[in-house]
Amino acid sequence: MVRSSTSRLASDPRFEQRLAFVRSSEPSTVDPALLETMVKSVVSSLDISSQRAEAGIASLKEAAERIGQQLQQRVEQGKALQTDLSYVIDLGGALADRLEGTKACSFQDITGQRITKVVKALRHIESKIDALLTVFGADHPSDTASVPETAAAGAQASLLNGPQLPEAANSQADIDALMASFD
Repeated sequence: MVRSSTSRLASDPRFEQRLAFVRSSEPSTVDPALLETMVKSVVSSLDISSQRAEAGIASLKEAAERIGQQLQQRVEQGKALQTDLSYVIDLGGALADRLEGTKACSFQDITGQRITKVVKALRHIESKIDALLTVFGADHPSDTASVPETAAAGAQASLLNGPQLPEAANSQADIDALMASFD
């Protein structure tokens, strides 16, 4: 802008007169009308510069206000996201607690699978023993005839009470003795 205003002044015919006035060492030789014109021109230039500066400042102020409003909206959005994130983190913690509980109970599934395999193996062994007894012609009692009705009903009733308490449970030595009696 400075260059364009300087080039405008250079093309102005009064510029040379003004320049001569400034360079002159004797202000008394200058025409008063020219002096008045020059003062009015300078004042007019200052007014225009002042108006442009005010307009520029107003523009900057409006831009700063818009940016401030946008920043405030972003801050509010950030606070909402922070609240949402806290909620998600809390839900994640609750889910982790539930998963930990599920993991702690996973032994039941493994135990059930192992028991099922043992029962299948025992049934397979039983069928093989029955086949051997049939081949050798030995008489063996059927499953229903060997269990008295009252003993079967008592066994089923004992299962209705749930797991055995540790104090009433058989010891490992009792179980080992029972298993040894089958040999």
